[in-house]
Amino acid sequence: MRGALFAASVAAASVAATVTASGTVAATAGSGWSVVVTPSPAGADVSELTGVACSGVGACTAVGDFQSSGGVFTLAERWNGTAFSVQPTPSPASPPAFSVLRGVSCPAAGECIAVGGITSSSSPGLTLAERWDGTAWSTQRTANQSGSQVTDNRLLGVSCPAASACTAVGSYQRGDQTFPLAERWNGNRWTLQSVASPPGAFTSSLAAVSCSTGSACIAVGTSNDGHGADLPLAEQWNGHAWSIQPVPSPTSEGGKLAGVSCSAVSACIAVGQFVDQAGAQTFALAERWNGSAWSIQASPSPSGAADAFLSGVSCPAATSCHAAGHFFNSTNMELTLAQGWDGSAWSVQPTPNPGSVADTLSAVACPSTTSCVAVGTQYQAQGKFSALGERLGA
Repeated sequence: MRGALFAASVAAASVAATVTASGTVAATAGSGWSVVVTPSPAGADVSELTGVACSGVGACTAVGDFQSSGGVFTLAERWNGTAFSVQPTPSPASPPAFSVLRGVSCPAAGECIAVGGITSSSSPGLTLAERWDGTAWSTQRTANQSGSQVTDNRLLGVSCPAASACTAVGSYQRGDQTFPLAERWNGNRWTLQSVASPPGAFTSSLAAVSCSTGSACIAVGTSNDGHGADLPLAEQWNGHAWSIQPVPSPTSEGGKLAGVSCSAVSACIAVGQFVDQAGAQTFALAERWNGSAWSIQASPSPSGAADAFLSGVSCPAATSCHAAGHFFNSTNMELTLAQGWDGSAWSVQPTPNPGSVADTLSAVACPSTTSCVAVGTQYQAQGKFSALGERLGA
């Protein structure tokens, strides 16, 4: 159900978690995660949050989209440490077009950059970027791949180590092939960067990026040769060029990476999902970059979980990370998933599930080792869904 308004694109050990009579993982005393109210814009029929960033404890911005009057529009909400509030955002496209925000980065208390895409039935999909200056959001002019066969450009993730140094990643489509997309903000304009696809790849896309400095970024995603399984993809920016990094896959059936966070140039964690065809299931995937190579980490699932997926991760320190996503329980109900890494091992953290039908977490941001905000979507009966916010810490 993740991305309901706008489609983006080692076996795990089981651990015990607190489970209710219905089989859902519940937040318990001492678990730390609790639901926070995420208001919907006036007139919204449905809404979702897909990205979040924090410049400090009590200063976070979440982005996504909402549907109203037949159109889909950009959404931004601000967390002040106590509550979320909706911020007015420009939506460049009018119905029946769609304008969405997918990722956000906030290098300072009064500075955020959010990215996403615009699409309509009459024109190719275009990238979208918006800037918050501490007072208001405004649209930025972005770069797009062009050509008669290019049918789609979209940005899914962004990282800004400074207000004048941002890198955004996503994908574009040419003909029936998909290619990775990256562009750079220098404080004045967005420009395209050359990004290679893995040799033989038919489709390649980047879902997230983390920049520890202006000249050191890691981006992750997925590639496929068109005949086999998806494979995890990682690329590195050294200030001059992007290069593909070898990334291990736990099984021959492959997997994908959806989120990445770098606490330093030589300390990154990427998360996603891998396939175990023998058991006909998917499991949460976590990998670590030590500055020289990627290695797989054991990533647990709640007891009885099936098809677990980690969609976002945040590492405020080299030995502290939190990841968020979703899984399906024994009754095939989709539930929120959170995991914490203490520098040695990952452990499942019980999380609340306020939706009557399903709940998912799409992104997480941790301004400190003891404070995090996660966002996603809660699904109710009759096809209704709305933004979901959860917090870790006081």
